[in-house]
Amino acid sequence: TQAAGAASLQSSVHICCRPREDKDGNVIENIGDWRDVISELPARIADWLPRLASEGVVGADAIFACLGPALEIFSRYSSVEKASGEVVPLREYLEQVWAEVARQALNMIFEGADASGFDEDARLTAMWLWTLRTAINGGNGSEGNGSMTKSLPGYGLEYDAARKIAQGLGVHLENLSHLVEIKGDTAMLLSTAPRAKYL
Repeated sequence: TQAAGAASLQSSVHICCRPREDKDGNVIENIGDWRDVISELPARIADWLPRLASEGVVGADAIFACLGPALEIFSRYSSVEKASGEVVPLREYLEQVWAEVARQALNMIFEGADASGFDEDARLTAMWLWTLRTAINGGNGSEGNGSMTKSLPGYGLEYDAARKIAQGLGVHLENLSHLVEIKGDTAMLLSTAPRAKYL
């Protein structure tokens, strides 16, 4: 209803599906090795994330845009198994994808530093400000409504964008009330003054 009669799009999901077939059109059923799939993931994200950032796709959009290339690896097989023969569910693979995208994004933000030891507060803050900075500087990401507001002491993003960033980092906004304040459709990353008591 929001988009009725307007050029408005809140979220868009594109899924491209095709059968695993050989050149004769026969469906291929092959088993992937979990170690091979996981070892290929970092290089795939490393190919895509800087490219997306150079095109102004950052924050939640960058995180989710990496899902397609990452899923390409996993969906090459009818199933993926560990050495024990246990089938790896998609959910477990996606957790690895989120972690790898977050790791590489943080390493892009903090060039030359090791961001692997950051706690969830620091990871979310860094990704939030990266998204906000790029939006303010004219990036093309869809989170372009980010701003520092005068009415609330912090840095605001649309709630949906903030939720996607948090989800990509494996963080739940609801568990971070000391860091994020949600009012209506705006999520506010609190500045240090309102967080002083918690800190």
